Amino acid sequence: MFGFGNSDNTDESTSTDGEAKGATDSSASNSAPTVNFADEFDDDMVREVQAGALDEPEQPESDYLPDGHAYQVRVTEREYAGGEQVKSETVSNGPIAGKDAREVWESAQYNSEKEFWFGYDETGHGGFAAAPIRHEAMRKHVWISGTTGSGKTTFLQNKAVHHAFAGHGFCHVDPKADGDTIDLLRSLPSHRLKDVVFLEPGSSDFDRNIGINMLDMPPLDDEMEREKEIESRLQNLTAIFHNDDYWGPTMAAVTESMGRAMLKHNAEVAADPAADPSEKYSIIDMFFILLNQERREEFAADVSDPYVSEFLESIAEMEDEKLWPLLKRIKRWVENGVVRKIIAERDSSIDWDQIVDEGKILLVRIPVDNEDVHQMITLTVLRNLWSAKKRQVRDPDRDKEPYFLHLDEFEKVANDNLAMEDMLVRARSFWLSVTIGTQYPGQIGESHPKTLRAMDNNCNTILSMRTPGREDANILMSNYDGYDNSDLQSLDAFRTWTKVLLEGGKEGDPINVKTFPPYPPLWDEQQAQQAIEHSLQQYGTPTLSEQQIRNELKFGHIGDLVNPAAAMDGEAPEEMATDAEMVLEMVPEDVFLEAIYAAQVQHADTETAVPKSLVEDELEKRVGDVGFSSEISNAFESNNMVKREGKVDGELAVSLTDHGLNTVLSHDTGSSASGGGDDHRRILNESYQVFTKLGALTSLPTQEGDELPDGVADLPRDPMDEADTVAEANEIREQMIEDYPQLWELSNGRDISIEAETSTIKKPQQTLTNLRKAIEAGRTCIFTCKDATSDDTESHGITYWPKRGEKVIYDTDGQTVDYSTITCVSETFDTGERVFYNKTNKLRFDSGNRIAVAPDHDDHQSLVWREQGNVVAVVSKRSGSEDKTITQFSDPELAVDPPVETTLHREKVNDKWVVKTGEGDDAEVEDVYDELDALQEDYIDLYEPFIPEVEFPRPVEDDDFTFMVFPDDDNQDHDEPVIVEHGRATKLSEYVEDDVEAVETNTQSPDTEDRAPESSEEPSDPTPTPESSPDPAESSTQTPPSEATINPHELTDELDSIDLGILKTWASGTALPRGDGFEKFVDAVENVTPAAADYLDQPEDIPTVMGVGTAGSSQSPNRSSDNGDDTETDDEVGDSDGKEDRWLA
Repeated sequence: MFGFGNSDNTDESTSTDGEAKGATDSSASNSAPTVNFADEFDDDMVREVQAGALDEPEQPESDYLPDGHAYQVRVTEREYAGGEQVKSETVSNGPIAGKDAREVWESAQYNSEKEFWFGYDETGHGGFAAAPIRHEAMRKHVWISGTTGSGKTTFLQNKAVHHAFAGHGFCHVDPKADGDTIDLLRSLPSHRLKDVVFLEPGSSDFDRNIGINMLDMPPLDDEMEREKEIESRLQNLTAIFHNDDYWGPTMAAVTESMGRAMLKHNAEVAADPAADPSEKYSIIDMFFILLNQERREEFAADVSDPYVSEFLESIAEMEDEKLWPLLKRIKRWVENGVVRKIIAERDSSIDWDQIVDEGKILLVRIPVDNEDVHQMITLTVLRNLWSAKKRQVRDPDRDKEPYFLHLDEFEKVANDNLAMEDMLVRARSFWLSVTIGTQYPGQIGESHPKTLRAMDNNCNTILSMRTPGREDANILMSNYDGYDNSDLQSLDAFRTWTKVLLEGGKEGDPINVKTFPPYPPLWDEQQAQQAIEHSLQQYGTPTLSEQQIRNELKFGHIGDLVNPAAAMDGEAPEEMATDAEMVLEMVPEDVFLEAIYAAQVQHADTETAVPKSLVEDELEKRVGDVGFSSEISNAFESNNMVKREGKVDGELAVSLTDHGLNTVLSHDTGSSASGGGDDHRRILNESYQVFTKLGALTSLPTQEGDELPDGVADLPRDPMDEADTVAEANEIREQMIEDYPQLWELSNGRDISIEAETSTIKKPQQTLTNLRKAIEAGRTCIFTCKDATSDDTESHGITYWPKRGEKVIYDTDGQTVDYSTITCVSETFDTGERVFYNKTNKLRFDSGNRIAVAPDHDDHQSLVWREQGNVVAVVSKRSGSEDKTITQFSDPELAVDPPVETTLHREKVNDKWVVKTGEGDDAEVEDVYDELDALQEDYIDLYEPFIPEVEFPRPVEDDDFTFMVFPDDDNQDHDEPVIVEHGRATKLSEYVEDDVEAVETNTQSPDTEDRAPESSEEPSDPTPTPESSPDPAESSTQTPPSEATINPHELTDELDSIDLGILKTWASGTALPRGDGFEKFVDAVENVTPAAADYLDQPEDIPTVMGVGTAGSSQSPNRSSDNGDDTETDDEVGDSDGKEDRWLA
């Protein structure tokens, strides 16, 4: 027996959101509900709760579920729409669904056919109109698509919570194994915990597990039903094994015949109550049977069906080489420890009929991020639920209750062999409701067009969330007349386009709605783990051990993996006779080649071979200890992109071939708006090479979204991850400074975001957006630029583009630059009023289809955002007349998210385009148009302003960014990258050396666009702000002794709601907690290391106490120093002791 709940409802983990609900006994004690239940999960015990009486004025208001259990959150503020509470902000759980939405979901326990509220339309009558999916509509399936962070996972979890309250069974497949399953489990009501079945095949996290054998069969007496089940599972097997690289008629026939024989055998074992389940075949047996002709003959002889055994005999006579493609496919699974445990299971400990008949909550977690594993598990679950539902429908003695299946990241599962259209059509009649989640529908359309058509034709409810890719957005927006891909690509997170299915099956008009935040947790993580353990105790079996796998092998032995040639009578294909295949499949080939390239450029050049041990070091940085040094030598030999070039110091030496080098340096700049062209690709390749040579772990992610940087250059070591103590962290930090001095100086001790500024530097808002992304990620932003020396303009030199970038960030009058002041605005008047840059996004209301507009005039030239006194105004700049103020906002936040009640905007209402202020019955209509083109002749759309204090999470500092230029090949003056800071250039090779001399730059006259900044000679330090680096004279901070410092790892238990990554961000000083967050941090430190708490007077003290000094604010040699002198001196550049002091506690 174990318990859930807190004993005191005044604890800060208890909700303070809304009125108390469900007090079953006014005389009950004021303790929060405690749910106790026995192993049998007796219903009476599950519902036995203590509900606190909250009618006494001194008690805090708390929210309780109808069973009396409290939410595990503390609410700080609430958000309303049309009088409905739609969102609540919490101390440590972020936003959660508001009380009114939660009550609708919770009320489903009294009405199992209650519609599911997934969001709301704030433009509706009264400012709130619920967006529901009717119960019957879910029978016709749901398709939701959106990129990472769009809100898709939250939608799926809220929908699951709704089904849980409604008493329905559902299966939720978590494709990432990153905590989503635990989050969902924490949100389930107490009376449904007894129904949880936790499935994570291959996992070693628990001593018990629920196994699934992909070749298992249900016990069926009817021969016709048995054959249908075999055919169904063969479809799965074909889908999982299918690979275009080797798949053909022969491999398909071998897979089908081997699978059919094994399934028939397993069906016989399942039908015999006295049979031993370990006698069943599993996928691992297929590998060891096919590996050897004698075993193939033995297996064929054991098959009684003459029609099957005849082809098995022909398989036995095949040359081993012909079977190698299929063997190679299975061998990869056998060699992977997690996958091996999945394919070696012989008995499925899960009763699929029980799952659907009793409405169990099946939580499936994919144990590793591996597409094969994802496909294996998901297809096995899908097929078994499908078969169980069919058996349920065919049996008149079994109730036909709805069952819901959630399949996210369907791209990894989609396969035309699944007959998806037939499955979706028939599932309706079975009341098996499928919700499909995708990120890249175009990928499905390209590889499996029949599957995409089936989804489009059979999912009557489609929700389209933010989708950056144009092709993907086109597919989704084809469902909404009058809108195109741009309406989806620019959509904010937690918004969706959809058409609500109305009564009678009629579709409503397209609407853009806000989706609700997640339902709040009801249990803490420890309680969730207890619930999993209890579920596994009831439904699981002891986790399969390696020894058990070996003992149960029906053919061969594990040594065949190490020496398959011996098993194949010494005649195995050369590629199979070594372990190189294992190495290259465990380590992705691109990572393998990158490791060789990194070893070459860091220790020699791309023409010179390097010792194997250096490559192993680089591999370990990227993937951890690979553990098989001798096999890597074989891997070198087997890859046609790697050259073996004798020995260096008695050790094998390798290099990349031209093909290998081209493979490493071929990067896709992606499809996002800033993806770039030839210049962009060249600068990115240069960036990749330079940062790799500096020692960074560099990668250039494919740009599928504007929130990704062009590239990342991570530090090769993370002291906070590696070290257990502050002293160890400091030692690692010192070693990195010594080993990678230039990288450390450039990075300011942080990982780096690389932004290739070629065309985007002409768009100031994009440069600032890239800087904002880096700061939010806790990274240093390095803008890498092209050389302007060869431009037609004589005055353009190597510093031209960096100086243009600096003018975007620093205060400038267009000629001179004040490097002591960072403004990130277009212009600053003598009055201090600022003119802001325009962003490229139109100013929408909640990212919907309503766009702010202004009247157009013949003399209108442009719209600008600027400050006017204490307000932010939109000003029309006009030719031949004075500028005119269009509208004003009292607060910068309102300028970015303007009130619809007072802001002129356009909106499509029915078939008309309306210009109005306000909404609903209170709207004041200015004009109505039949066509958008006609409207745009009279009105112009407003674009969002880039207001620094709204966009950036904290004030921008000098050390947040640096500009780097890559000289052209024909540049006579420069043959290496140049760092440009405050208008001055320094060779990269001299960036941290003593006696640094600035590179001579082209002389520019004062009237040129890029004249040398006058203020670069003697700029003063940027004025510190309380949020950045306070004056030491005003700070009470003292350097604490080692016993008064603390490592972030030591705080994770005390601050269980704070991610370790956030603690690291606080430790670096990149961002700091304020208010209650700081007080909570101090309390946690006091509990762990009381001496350290004495040194915490203000948030700025956190980096020092956490053992990293003022990390993140170190100044590079060419930046302003404390004495305000920007001239270069030997002391500033060469004082290595001073530099180390800045970094060490």
